[in-house]
Amino acid sequence: MKLKMKQILCAGIVVLTVFAVSTTAFCGLKNWTKVYQGPKKDIGVLMITGNYEKSRLLTDLIQSKNSQPYIVVPRKPGEKFYFVPATGDGMVLDDEKFTKFVKFLNPANILIVGDTTYVPEYFIGKIDKTQTFFRINNKSWIDIAAGAGEILDLPNLAKDYKTLYEQLESGKLYSRNQKNVPEVYKEEVIVDEVAPPAAPAPVAAPVIIDTKAKEEEPAPLK
Repeated sequence: MKLKMKQILCAGIVVLTVFAVSTTAFCGLKNWTKVYQGPKKDIGVLMITGNYEKSRLLTDLIQSKNSQPYIVVPRKPGEKFYFVPATGDGMVLDDEKFTKFVKFLNPANILIVGDTTYVPEYFIGKIDKTQTFFRINNKSWIDIAAGAGEILDLPNLAKDYKTLYEQLESGKLYSRNQKNVPEVYKEEVIVDEVAPPAAPAPVAAPVIIDTKAKEEEPAPLK
């Protein structure tokens, strides 16, 4: 069954447009945050992922199906992270507010989408110890989508993701036109800037000297 155009737009392939009132400061939360407050844990699952096409595509697709928010973490510690709700504009927050903000949202569960390339252990360590989280990762993003579909009870997630994934692989652009949401990085692998170790010096080939032959050599004539 093919995706409806609404799902494709919500997933963010080609163009995803969301219009709402901007909210940019943690201390200035607007009315929409009220549905995320309190001990009742109104958020069933808070997704956390990195700012890359394939991972963002999956979180956007999940969000289009269950209206759950997600967080986009930066590639390096100390940089700002982004909160992306299902409706309205996103929020840009300082790294130091990560723990308190996730605690404030009070999700029933936290789903880490992708391996440490996407969500470094640094951010896992910043999740409050009283909150439940689990990570889902695999070499294949199709398999990740299948696993997430089982966990989140979204039967068609893998099939729908595969459709969009193939469009992404064919060269179509990914864009989410929403305020306070970062532009998606196309590359997935972070290049380690540490210089590779120097190659060991070549070992000289051993030289064999035939001392016996030298001893038997006649002395020169005088």
